[in-house]
Amino acid sequence: MSKKKKLARLNKDIAGKSLDILAILDILSDVEQCSYPTNFMIEIAKQKTKKLFKNIETIGKIFKITD
Repeated sequence: MSKKKKLARLNKDIAGKSLDILAILDILSDVEQCSYPTNFMIEIAKQKTKKLFKNIETIGKIFKITD
């Protein structure tokens, strides 16, 4: 398997896992509405995960361009 294909597959795997993490953080956010510090930290983690996912999408677009 070529390096491009391996990187593309890895990119898809990471994207799927980051979506899973985002879903878990959404659930935790709903559960911890009363606890301000916990909810604040969950929100920070959600923002970082969304930023990561945007970077993964950008990498995916680069792979499509280079094919």
